[in-house]
Amino acid sequence: MNETSLKDTPHREVEDLSIIYKLYLDRGIEESIGTVRISDQMMEQWGVTEQELYDVALKNTKELLPTKILPMSTVLSVVFGSEEEIPGGGSDLYVITNERKVNGAASVFCDKEAMDELSDKFNGSMYLIPSSIHEFIALSAEGGHGMDGRTAEIASMIKEVNETTVSPEEILGTEPYHYDKENGFELAEKYEERMKDLNNEKEAVVGEMSFTMKNVDVDGEIGTTSGEPDVAVPSGLHM
Repeated sequence: MNETSLKDTPHREVEDLSIIYKLYLDRGIEESIGTVRISDQMMEQWGVTEQELYDVALKNTKELLPTKILPMSTVLSVVFGSEEEIPGGGSDLYVITNERKVNGAASVFCDKEAMDELSDKFNGSMYLIPSSIHEFIALSAEGGHGMDGRTAEIASMIKEVNETTVSPEEILGTEPYHYDKENGFELAEKYEERMKDLNNEKEAVVGEMSFTMKNVDVDGEIGTTSGEPDVAVPSGLHM
């Protein structure tokens, strides 16, 4: 949906998303900032490359717009005007944004330390739901959340929310994502496919592990017992 605007805009592809660069104009107003999108023409006038823009933006974003990670219960308490956290209000969900809560989704790509620390809360593996360009929602990639094998269904839900709740200019993405320290940011379907292959490999190894009753004859040679074994021996290991 941003294909046209990206034609004259320096950007970097990350899965099905695009990172762009902006001039940051601090208005000094909480939860409000001014920005100017950097174009190819501006980049050429400055005599810089996309890589140089990326390196500077990475450093400046962490300094000017520090990452803010909040439990969903805290966010909901603010939304509903409560001074205390709402009990059970998404206590296993976290919102990833920045201190201004504007364009905060970029924090996922700018602050690896914060992402690694958050993933540790989820035993090293977490799903990321694109809420808007202002935030991601993080939840554990381990059991209990019903996402396993349902990425297409979750993607459909994200698209529905985008169409009914999020303004077009603030839509971030239409797919669920996954993050861990080893693989970084990736589409959730890639993670689930990797887990599926891993489980298939484990099942194949277990299937090859069988035991045969052996006996030693009088000549000291090992052979296979022809009759019934005295002890029941499993034909395979089952998890």
